[in-house]
Amino acid sequence: MKVELEAVPETTLWTLYHRAVEARRPDGLLHDPEAVELVGRIDYPFAERFGGERDLLAQLQALRVLSFDREVADFLVRCPRGTVVCLGDGLETEYWRVDNGRAQWLSVDLPDTIALRER
Repeated sequence: MKVELEAVPETTLWTLYHRAVEARRPDGLLHDPEAVELVGRIDYPFAERFGGERDLLAQLQALRVLSFDREVADFLVRCPRGTVVCLGDGLETEYWRVDNGRAQWLSVDLPDTIALRER
């Protein structure tokens, strides 16, 4: 799918790309097959635009993501049928990493970002 950056903030693609880079590493900190799949489906020059696969940036992004995942997972232990509200989450794949199958997930984002996510 082709991405028009007038409509989708580039940070959405930056965070997705670095999660995928870390998830592809055999010794990666983050297991995120959804991010890897999305990067493969989006027609965008990720490596050219973001400087290739830079392990340090990918690992830092993974640590950030894992801290959010841990907080959400802890919340879902305390409130298994809780509601997780994701504000401006872009192409985040946290749902696939931590969903317990009982919680409700709501995503609030820019209309163009939501349209991209629905494709």
